[in-house]
Amino acid sequence: MLKLEDKQILVIGLGGRGQAACEFLRRSGAKVVGVDHADSHDLRRGADRLRPLGIEVALGVSAPPEREFNLAILSSALPTNTPLVEAVLRSNVPLISELETLRATRPGPRGEPNLWLIAGGKDKGLEFHDVGPLLAKRVKRAFLIGEARERIRAAWSHFTTCTVAGSLLETVAEAAKNATSGDVVLLAPACSSWDQFQDHQHRGEVFCQAVKSIGRGVRSGTPNINGKTVTAQQ
Repeated sequence: MLKLEDKQILVIGLGGRGQAACEFLRRSGAKVVGVDHADSHDLRRGADRLRPLGIEVALGVSAPPEREFNLAILSSALPTNTPLVEAVLRSNVPLISELETLRATRPGPRGEPNLWLIAGGKDKGLEFHDVGPLLAKRVKRAFLIGEARERIRAAWSHFTTCTVAGSLLETVAEAAKNATSGDVVLLAPACSSWDQFQDHQHRGEVFCQAVKSIGRGVRSGTPNINGKTVTAQQ
């Protein structure tokens, strides 16, 4: 496990998850630089909150700072075809992203797909086709939730079986019911959380609660803010 103290870490994408990553890394002793290709009122407000914590922030940039980094963390909310992301991908900095999580998860014992992937949320106009070939190799089924679910299904259904669901709780329950030994249930939303949850942290907490409820054999109430549960459909 990487020791974070005094490590130089670059966070690309300063939405809710990116800001939370910056704060966590800084509290862990890392020297953090956060960058984003956009420069909006919300991002400036977030930057004003991060800078007093000792986090360097640069907005509206097309390339990362010219320095040595031990690690880069890429938000899935950023389009991969922006000059900023392309510059980071061309560098030799070790990279963590949701796509890298898919690649790093071990396949089944005979190399077969073993991931039950939960994705979706607020649609930010991203392209979802690029990950298709990796889905075909690694994912048994994708459960799609939130505002972007139909758009993601249109892109991913060519590569893996997709199920549209109404809530995160429902997807966890369905995945647990169908998963076998050696399978992995992975929450990799590829979207923001604002359509169904208070923020990214709330979404993560709800996922943990759902997993714990399944482990106890109890399905608690739907975690969605709007209080609705819809039966999953192919």
